[in-house]
Amino acid sequence: MNNVDTINTVIKRAPRRKHSAEFRANVLRACSQPGASVATIARLNGLNANVVHRWRVDERNAMMPAMQEPPSGFLAVNLIPETRTAPDPLPLPDIRVEVTRANTCIVVKWPLQDSAACAVWLREWLR
Repeated sequence: MNNVDTINTVIKRAPRRKHSAEFRANVLRACSQPGASVATIARLNGLNANVVHRWRVDERNAMMPAMQEPPSGFLAVNLIPETRTAPDPLPLPDIRVEVTRANTCIVVKWPLQDSAACAVWLREWLR
């Protein structure tokens, strides 16, 4: 007793509305005003905001090829080689060791390039 009733219905879409070029231009002009809300303008004209957004994209894309035309020719450019001198290297800082024992304080400055010798000296001194 598995009776399944199905309802076959055909859903018909409403025909797409065709708007005149003048109407479309007026809506787009209103949208381009400072502070204009596309959604509000669409609602006031009985349109879905997505339709108006699509019109704006289409209009922008229609302008793009005209703005991106390749240049008509090349201009000759003379390049002058730039001569640069290397900046003076910054001086390396010294290793500075300050040791205080009892009432005596010594400060040892060692060149950074000779850090291995400084390590040997410090190891011997700390024994």
